[in-house]
Amino acid sequence: MSSRRPVALFVLSFVFLLIVVGWASIAKADSLKAPLLSTVGVTDDFSSGDFSGGVGWNGDWIENDADGTGPTTGNVQIVSGELRLDDQPDTGTQPSAAREVDLSSAVTATLRFDFRTSSGVEIDADKIAVDVSMDGGANYDVLEIINVAGGTTGSKSYDITNYISANTRIRFRVYALYGGPDEYFYADNVVIEYGVSGPEDLIYALRGEGVKDFYRYDKNSNSWISLADVPSIVQEGGALTSDGTYIYALAGKDTSSFYRYDIASDTWTTLANTPGNIKEGGALTYDGNYIYALQGNDTSGFYRYDIGTDTWMTLANIPGLVKEGGALVSDGVYVYALRGRDTRDFYRYDIASDAWTSLADTPGNIKYGGALTADRTYIYALQGNGTANFYRYDIATDTWSTLANVPDIVYQGGALTFDGSYIYAFNGGESQYFYRYDIGANSWTTLANAPNPIEWGGALSLQIPAYLPTVSPTPTPTNTPTATPTATNT
Repeated sequence: MSSRRPVALFVLSFVFLLIVVGWASIAKADSLKAPLLSTVGVTDDFSSGDFSGGVGWNGDWIENDADGTGPTTGNVQIVSGELRLDDQPDTGTQPSAAREVDLSSAVTATLRFDFRTSSGVEIDADKIAVDVSMDGGANYDVLEIINVAGGTTGSKSYDITNYISANTRIRFRVYALYGGPDEYFYADNVVIEYGVSGPEDLIYALRGEGVKDFYRYDKNSNSWISLADVPSIVQEGGALTSDGTYIYALAGKDTSSFYRYDIASDTWTTLANTPGNIKEGGALTYDGNYIYALQGNDTSGFYRYDIGTDTWMTLANIPGLVKEGGALVSDGVYVYALRGRDTRDFYRYDIASDAWTSLADTPGNIKYGGALTADRTYIYALQGNGTANFYRYDIATDTWSTLANVPDIVYQGGALTFDGSYIYAFNGGESQYFYRYDIGANSWTTLANAPNPIEWGGALSLQIPAYLPTVSPTPTPTNTPTATPTATNT
């Protein structure tokens, strides 16, 4: 490793560098929120002396060298802990060294390295190209032609976000000459640093509509992916919630099926059945200790699930019958409920006393598509019922106010979730529309469409409930899982 390299060499003290880096800025066409990313480093300081050194790469350095092979011969070598390139004697082949990395999980990516030139290098004559490919080297773009005098030292940094793929490849290439005495280019401390989305950046969704589809939305990339199917089809009464570790789901469709999704392994586990069959108006929420469920199905059933023991308990009935538009949310202190069924009824459940209280009526009748989400000051509601109405409830004053309309009317499958800054919504009704509500601006933004139309049973949940001050790791019940640069030639 060269002693002339001024960059911090701490990167190699980590087996796989993982640090949290505050609010990073990403330019997005639709002005998405700047994300909180975890940053991962792929590194090589050439101290191993061979082409397989470093951490996090897909494979070894790939040399293109007509004058020799391996790190100790020819025009591409590792010398005293640095990658060295030249073309002595002139082979006419532009000797190069390339290496590949899997950036498929990345949201941002930056290439950095140190360099120096030997004393014989001539400016405007000897030149090195730094290239990047997103298709495993089939095609490259030039990031820069390095054209400097001999005896130059420096560092380079390039944003390669546009080249993120499963087989992103970087390349150092002799672009011109480097064929005379003492004409060498050295590279060292090569790092590809890339940002990946954390759990606070990911939203999970049920499609409903009598299918098993389950999706994840990445706020940073404004994109959706399909995950492992729910074990059974989801329809009326489908619902989601999270305890900060797992995602929990009701299948609805007049069944008692209840499942847990393991985010790390992309697998589902079947949990204890709910005490009653779930249908229209079925809903879930988590208060920091337990999961609560509305049965819906034109009943007043209300239940509590103990995560640690995988058991359900029947609680005090909600005051009215619950059907389409039934919804639950917790602010971490109480549980709040809409009973839907074309009514304006809104209730609060006292966890300590197992008792319900009637609160101020919603401004409009709640029916199919009704939904709730909350921060620690307000509760937000979709009216559904074929309207675009969106409301806010002030917990302290027991009053409702009308906010900006959702961009389109809301039908069955309407859903809400809150990430601590913005509210996200499906409008359902066999549409794929997905929206973000800016609380401060009282305005909506249209985001990337869901992969398929959302209908009965459509639901949304973040992994980490934003209204909870902290989320402790959850005990796991014992169950059996169900299973625009210039293009160059190569």
